[in-house]
Amino acid sequence: TKTRGKAFLTAIILTLFNWTLTLLSFITMGGGFNFYWNQYGMPLFTYSAAFIGIAVVIIVAKNISFFPLKYVGEHSLLYFAWHQAIMIPLFDFFIDKYHITFPVFALKVAVEILVILLVLTIVNLIMEKTPLKIMLGK
Repeated sequence: TKTRGKAFLTAIILTLFNWTLTLLSFITMGGGFNFYWNQYGMPLFTYSAAFIGIAVVIIVAKNISFFPLKYVGEHSLLYFAWHQAIMIPLFDFFIDKYHITFPVFALKVAVEILVILLVLTIVNLIMEKTPLKIMLGK
């Protein structure tokens, strides 16, 4: 529909703006983000990019009915809480331990996202069947 087309165009424009702010933050601070050491780049750019990213997720979520995306959205508490604090450090630990390299950084990020989604979906399915489901807000 026409409204959905406008929403996706808005999401694309905001995504490009998000990437631009992230790149500016990266460049102005001499490179690198390290959330474990509270190094967020240029705070104004980094936080603005984060809020724009949230807006993009909301716009896309309201205009798409793709089941895997809806599932992650409906169970977002686990994904949100565990991806940065647990899964990314574990992923980095295993690629370092087993000397896994990626020819381009984007491939590493893509594999990391897929592994995180797979593992956390399995964890979510297991937790829903146990008394730990209270941690999922159920």
